[in-house]
Amino acid sequence: MTTTLKEIDEEFGYRVSKALEQALGETVMNVVYTVLRRDFGIGNDEIAANPNALKEVLRRFFGPSGLDFLEELISREIIAEFELPAKLEEASKTLAEVLRIARLKVSPE
Repeated sequence: MTTTLKEIDEEFGYRVSKALEQALGETVMNVVYTVLRRDFGIGNDEIAANPNALKEVLRRFFGPSGLDFLEELISREIIAEFELPAKLEEASKTLAEVLRIARLKVSPE
């Protein structure tokens, strides 16, 4: 059975949400999901394609210093969830870069 692009997108979105909830907790993510939907028109399954919107929401809540810490924490969880090389964490990749690499792992297009 062939996996469709839609199924790959859904699975990717689910795994990114799982990593986000692992990093930030379910309660915080519920608030983040609400703000992303209300202020940016972004659904839960669209967060991976819109990391800058996620960062903006986190910056609003936690300030620039908190954002830096949380971006690193979220990146670590995504690296673990997608079993990406640990060297990505050491290389201090941005959240957007880590998401791009994770996406390539599940759908090298």
